[in-house]
Amino acid sequence: IQGYGIGKLKHLKNLREYAKRQTGKKRKTKQKDDSFLDQDLGDKQQNKNTTKLKEDIIETDLIPYLRKKKQLPCLYFCFSRKRCESNAHFFASLHELKLLDRKKQEQILEQFDALCIQFDIVEEKLITSFRKLIACGIAYHHAGMLPTLKEVVERLFTSGLIQLLFTTETFAVGINMPACTVVFDSLEKFDGVNFRYLKAREYHQMAGRAGRRGIDTVGYVYAQVDPQYATYTDVSKTISDKIEPITSQFNLSYSSILNLYEKYGDDIYDVYTMSLSNHQNYKRIADLNNQITQLEEEQQSLPVPTCIHDNINGMKQIEGYHQFKRKNAKKRENLQVELATFKSRTSRGKSRKKELKKKTAPLYRKMKRLNTELSKNLCHDCYQRPECTSRYQAIRKTEHYVNNIKKRQTNIADFQRDQIAARLNVLETLGYVEEQKLLPRGNTASHLYGYELQLTQLLFRGFFERLNEDEINCLLIAIVSEPRKDGYFKRLKHKRILSILGAAWNEIVDIQSVENGHDVSEITPLLELRLCSAMLAWSRGCEFDTLTDYAALDPGDFVRTFRLVIDQLRQIRRAMTGHTALIDKLNRCIAKINRDVVDAERQLRIGQDDLFEDEKDNKSEQNGGEIHG
Repeated sequence: IQGYGIGKLKHLKNLREYAKRQTGKKRKTKQKDDSFLDQDLGDKQQNKNTTKLKEDIIETDLIPYLRKKKQLPCLYFCFSRKRCESNAHFFASLHELKLLDRKKQEQILEQFDALCIQFDIVEEKLITSFRKLIACGIAYHHAGMLPTLKEVVERLFTSGLIQLLFTTETFAVGINMPACTVVFDSLEKFDGVNFRYLKAREYHQMAGRAGRRGIDTVGYVYAQVDPQYATYTDVSKTISDKIEPITSQFNLSYSSILNLYEKYGDDIYDVYTMSLSNHQNYKRIADLNNQITQLEEEQQSLPVPTCIHDNINGMKQIEGYHQFKRKNAKKRENLQVELATFKSRTSRGKSRKKELKKKTAPLYRKMKRLNTELSKNLCHDCYQRPECTSRYQAIRKTEHYVNNIKKRQTNIADFQRDQIAARLNVLETLGYVEEQKLLPRGNTASHLYGYELQLTQLLFRGFFERLNEDEINCLLIAIVSEPRKDGYFKRLKHKRILSILGAAWNEIVDIQSVENGHDVSEITPLLELRLCSAMLAWSRGCEFDTLTDYAALDPGDFVRTFRLVIDQLRQIRRAMTGHTALIDKLNRCIAKINRDVVDAERQLRIGQDDLFEDEKDNKSEQNGGEIHG
C-alpha cells in the first residue's frame, strides 16, 4: 500500500489552510474595488458578491499525480453524497486535468448516450450535467441516484472508460468493480451520531478494490489526511490494526418469533441458545468475569482506613461520617431556604424586625445544633481524615465498578431471553397466540416480514377493505418511511386521508402501550407522514420529475421508498391468499406505484435485452454475419 498523506504526516501540506489564505487575498481585493457599491447594496448583496471557500473540497494535486504515474482508473471514496457530487464537478472544472484523449472521449459519450436511450433516462434532469462529467472521464455513484443511472455508471466503469469515480462506501459492498487505485477522501466518517475513524474492516473492504486481477500487478491506496487534526496513532489503527471480529446482530422480530413458536412452542428459548449471539454472549460474560476477578484482587490490595482511636473500625467510622455530613448539609440547606423565605415575606420597620427575629431564632438554634453535632464526630477535626477519606473513596469506587460489571453480566445473560418472553406476552395480549398455537392474526403476521404488527392490526380492523388504492398507498408509505429531521416536505391536506392516518396512528399507539407494559426494548414505530403528499401525487399518475415539489429527496430515495411499499403490498397479497377482492385491490395499488423508473423488473428486462443483443452479435460474427437456427 502506497500512502499519500499516511506515514510521515509532517510532510503533508495543509492544503486547506493554503486555500483559505489565497481565497482571503482575492476577497480583500474584490471588497476594495466594489466598496462604494457595497455600501448601498447592503449586507445581503455584499455576501452574495463575496467569494467563499468551499469547505467540503480540498484542492490537491493527487489526481494529476495518478494520471502521470498511470495509476488510473481510480475509485475515490467519499462519505457523503453531496461530497461525491461536489468533488466530481470540481475536478471536471479543472481544464488542465485531461483524463481522456479525443478518441476515448467520443467513445465514452457514444456509449453513455446509447445507454441513456436504452434505459429511457434521456429526459431526466441530471443527464445534461452528468454528460459533461462523463466527457471528462469522471462520474459519481451513490444511493441517491436513479437506479437506472447507477446502472449506466457501473457499465461505463466496467468498460474502463471512466477514469475517476467518486462514490460512497456502498460501492465496495456487493459490487465487484475493482480499479487500479483507491483514494480515501478522508479516514473519518459520520456514523449517524459522531465522526469517527474508519474501522479496520471498513478500510480493508474499500482498499481491497485496488488492483485489477490480470491487469495490475500492484494496487495503490491513498488517503487524504489533514495533519492539523489527525494523529499517527489514529491513522495507523485504521490501516494497520487487526480486522474486527464479526458480531451478531441477532434481533428476533415478531414474525420470526411466531414462526419459531409455531414449530417449537416453549422450546423457542432452546433455539436461541444455538445462535451466534448467545455464543458471543458467553464469551462476553467470561471476559467480564475476568474483569471482576482482576478488580476484586486490586480491591484486596487497597489500604484500608485505620482509626487513631481504640476499638474503632476505620472503614465504618469514615463512611458513617460522610453519610452524616451529607444529611447534615441537606438539613442546613433546608433551614437556609426557610430563613430566606421569612426574610422575603417580612416588611421593613422596627416591629417587623422584632417579629422576624422571634420567628427565625428557632431556625438559628437548629443550625447551631447541626454544626455542633458535626464537630463532635470523631472524624471532623481528625488530622488523618483526608487520608482515610481517600482510602475509603478508592475502595468504594472499585466496588462501584464491580457492581456495574455484574449488572452488565446479568443483562447480557438474560436480555435476549427476556425480550423473547416479552414479545410473546405482547402477541398473547393482542390475540396472536394461545396455548402454543397461532391464532388467525398470528398466521397472517407470520407471513409478513417487517411492520408485521402494524399491518396485521390494520388488516383485521378492516382498513384495507374500506380504503381505495391511493389511500392504501399513502398509509403504507407512512408505515415504511423513516423519520427525517431536515429537508422540505409538502404537508398533506387531504382531509379523508388525514383522518385515516389518525385512526391508524391510534392503532399503533395501542400496540406501543402493550409493548411498554411488557418492557419490550424496541417498540413499534409510529407513522411518518412526510412522504404522503409525494406518494398521493405519484399514485395518481404524476411525472417522476415533479416529485421534488412534494419532498426534498434524492431520486434514488424516492425509488427505494416506493419499492419498499411495493414489497410490503406483495407480502400482504401473499398473506391474504383466498381473499380475491382484497388481492385484486392490492394488485391495483402495486400497478399505480410500479411504473417508469420505480419498476425494478423493467430495468432488469432492459439489461437482459442488452445482454441478449450482445450474444446475437457474437454469434453473428462467429458465423460470418449469419445466425443459424
